[in-house]
Amino acid sequence: MSLKGLGAAVACAATLVLAALLPAAASGVAPVVVESTFDADADGWAVNGPGPLSYVSTGGNPGGYISSPDNSLTAQAKFLGDQSAMAGGQISFDFRAGAGGGQGCWLWSDTPGIQLSCGTASTATGSWQTHTANLTTSGLICSFGCSGGVGGSPTQAELDAVLADLDIIRVDGTPGTVDIDNVRLTTQAPPPPADNDGDGVPDATDNCPTTANADQADSDTDGTGDACDTYDFTGFFSPVDNPPAVNILKAGMSVPVKFSLGADLGLAILAVGSPSAQPVACDTSAPVDAVEETTTTNQGLTYDPFADQYVYVWKTSKSWAGQCRRLALKLTDETVHEAVFRLR
Repeated sequence: MSLKGLGAAVACAATLVLAALLPAAASGVAPVVVESTFDADADGWAVNGPGPLSYVSTGGNPGGYISSPDNSLTAQAKFLGDQSAMAGGQISFDFRAGAGGGQGCWLWSDTPGIQLSCGTASTATGSWQTHTANLTTSGLICSFGCSGGVGGSPTQAELDAVLADLDIIRVDGTPGTVDIDNVRLTTQAPPPPADNDGDGVPDATDNCPTTANADQADSDTDGTGDACDTYDFTGFFSPVDNPPAVNILKAGMSVPVKFSLGADLGLAILAVGSPSAQPVACDTSAPVDAVEETTTTNQGLTYDPFADQYVYVWKTSKSWAGQCRRLALKLTDETVHEAVFRLR
């Protein structure tokens, strides 16, 4: 989580004390943030020492900021309490240190009696900088009460105990002037929801989680996306006969191949490269039937709303005379429907 903002005017040591109650982590992707931006006022922060708390309404990063020489500053109640949701998140703040100035950051819990350091940033540039520490065992250093001693990393149990009852977050200034702005605690952002087909729609709400369909089209409103629908294909209609019959056709003619999917699902129903026609051995024992209807049009795929039929005009080649061909109609639901033709 980000503690955004460090701007305490400090002669010897300005201590910024923050205590944190964090709401439970949100279920979405965005992290939960508790913050003081000081854009309107000191946001309820108080001095924990003899010196005054100064609030400056302009010149922050951006907006206002707070400062106090040789004092600790205590945050408002919204930062106090159970910080368990912060585990894996961050603490950060912006600071501006003058010559000789800098800051240190600590987290303290009375219950386990453990103090953890979130690092120091002593660069005195006179410009706003941001200090960030991860609220993890590798992101914090033990400064009191840990089993591993001072300077070591806390165990996960020790970190959890501190965050479960966090009494103080303290930012101490070193001699010089330090200004503080934008103090933030941020939970770890939950991992994005599963999206196995990579279409930007989470699996939990995707009407076709195995096939990318960002538009979520569902033409028949059955709750399953068109990309995952198994079409209601009931066979070819006249003039084409279904297997095992063999359709007899003069080579070079065009045939209206008719079929229904139960509804108008648009014209994007054919798989890439479909239909196709491959030569096959002619089965002389199969029943035969002459194709009664041919056409001179070459319209490709159309839909007849009156008959509720799709019509694909299949153009044969004169060079196929004497061959048998298997017409394969592959739909976008990956099903393949075939009819056999003998070209004369």
